[in-house]
Amino acid sequence: MAESSPEPARSARFKRLRSWAFQGLVVLALVLGIRAYQTRGTPTGPAPELSGTTLEGQIVSLDQMRREGPVMVHFWATWCGVCQAMEGNVEAAAGHGRVLAISTQSGDAASILRALDERGVDRANITFVNDPRGLLAARWGVSAFPTSFFVDREGEIAATEVGYVTTLGLWARQWLAD
Repeated sequence: MAESSPEPARSARFKRLRSWAFQGLVVLALVLGIRAYQTRGTPTGPAPELSGTTLEGQIVSLDQMRREGPVMVHFWATWCGVCQAMEGNVEAAAGHGRVLAISTQSGDAASILRALDERGVDRANITFVNDPRGLLAARWGVSAFPTSFFVDREGEIAATEVGYVTTLGLWARQWLAD
């Protein structure tokens, strides 16, 4: 009785493995390409100057906040569905570090406060600044919402994320900036 050769089975497994590896590389290239497209125009290195008026009428600056430790600078809008889906994650991140949330093109302070209250957002650990005309967002190269920057104590941008980020993802980037 002739013994069957293991070569055809090995060859088929190798072809499947090679196909999966190729498909994985294609997906990775797509993800990296999309990420590069989303973050185009956003600053790297030293964070741009950022100061504004909180929803309560106080002047605040990134420079002042980062002296106490890393800061997550979170650009969002009341009309942005992804921003709303991410609100709980931002609240959780605020429990682990400083968060400066810039509400862009979302109306006056009263409108923003009303929207936050209607959605039950805990504002205790988040500093909210209004950017009614989008000037701060433009200075930071923000073209999509939400966009989050993680700035270390020296004022360097340690990470940038565009779109939805999980709570764990926000914590990891806060840790990287620390």
